[in-house]
Amino acid sequence: MFHLTQPGHLSQTVCPKLILRRLKLKKRMHRISLGMGIVVLNIPTEFSQIIKIITMKSNSHESTVLGALGAAIGKGLIAGAAGTLAITVSQMIEMRITKRKPSDAPAKAVKKTLHIEATPGNKEEFSNEVHWVYGTTWGTLRGLLSLAGINGFAATTIHMAAVWGTAVTIEPKLDIAPPLKEWETKDIAVDIFHHLVYAVVAGLVYDAID
Repeated sequence: MFHLTQPGHLSQTVCPKLILRRLKLKKRMHRISLGMGIVVLNIPTEFSQIIKIITMKSNSHESTVLGALGAAIGKGLIAGAAGTLAITVSQMIEMRITKRKPSDAPAKAVKKTLHIEATPGNKEEFSNEVHWVYGTTWGTLRGLLSLAGINGFAATTIHMAAVWGTAVTIEPKLDIAPPLKEWETKDIAVDIFHHLVYAVVAGLVYDAID
């Protein structure tokens, strides 16, 4: 045994084994504190990895949603074009039977809303082009209905009602057709039939490619 005396303190008798124990304890405490430091330093890294995973999942979800929306619109445009072809054929057959002249309502509507008019002598062709663009664009509604989980008969009914309802509402306001209450019953029936052909064919084509 030996004595260690510090200034201002009473002398203490220190055992060599006790010194070794204290040294070992200090080393252990140092290792523990060092280990805790490593854990603390690793927390931001782990947190950033979690953030990256969440961000990747969010981006993946957004990509999936946008992809589904794009696909629905694309298929809707195809269905709309098919429906426009069907209503065009239906109207051509009806005009041959009734001797009715082609309608220039589409051209008049574009002139009044977009201030675009056909060149002289090109009015019928221009009206036909507007008819095709209008009908094809309406097909997007069929795609959006499917994206919302509405398909089959319900989607066709909503699609037909929206297209026909818009036409008979807007045309009188633009002063290019009389109000529906002034139509003859047979004219209403014929117009509903044509739009029904459009909606049914568009729905069938959409369901076929969906």
